[in-house]
Amino acid sequence: MFASVAQNVTLINLTPVNDAIVTQSANARFIFPMDYQVIAAQVVGNAVLRARLNAPSFRNIALPELSPLRVIAQQGANPVLVDPPPGSLKVMRNEEVGIDVSHAGVGADNVFAGLWVTPQFMPAPPGPVFSVVASVTSTLIVGQWVLGNLVFEQTLPVGRYTVIGMHVQCNDGIFARLAFPGNAQFRPGVPCIEALGSYINPPVFRYGGHGTFGTFDSTAGPNIEILGLAAGAETASVVLDLIKVG
Repeated sequence: MFASVAQNVTLINLTPVNDAIVTQSANARFIFPMDYQVIAAQVVGNAVLRARLNAPSFRNIALPELSPLRVIAQQGANPVLVDPPPGSLKVMRNEEVGIDVSHAGVGADNVFAGLWVTPQFMPAPPGPVFSVVASVTSTLIVGQWVLGNLVFEQTLPVGRYTVIGMHVQCNDGIFARLAFPGNAQFRPGVPCIEALGSYINPPVFRYGGHGTFGTFDSTAGPNIEILGLAAGAETASVVLDLIKVG
């Protein structure tokens, strides 16, 4: 989700980013095709004050506050992730869901929000884990997903592979997600880091912490989408944690 948020607004809905795989309502909120568990969230903005998850079923008790926040224009030097207990937040099928934010500042600022959801946690399969390097060159657009061709540094042996983690370094990217061949429903992703050494992604995004991302054949690897923080051509460095499953 992304919006340029005006000064001194209180709990305004962030506009969903145009997305080929998730329906948007007339009220500028996402509508999911099945029940989903919320497994993580992140809100990044230079002067963001508050953020909360907004869906009708949550109003039975209270709209969940998303805290801590990343109060800076970029991802910065420290990872900040909302990591709710498993099963504690569930978005119901066909209901509208969004993130509301409050903003201070001395003018309008860009605010980004990522929401990680799953219908069911799929643990990583057994087997040795190895990490491989890939890259993608894309012309990024602020607040839009841009799909690029993921190029592996080494040719993988023939077989089938499951991705159980990812690390993406892209100077002007805010989030990145994988697009697996034949799977139009799920695009698992991670926060981008700005520069090598700036910080290490939260451990949950590596080595099976979020379970299975997806599976692909060596002859048809995944592509990658990056949500732009700034416009322009960028080459991103990607590390995928893999298990060979066939």
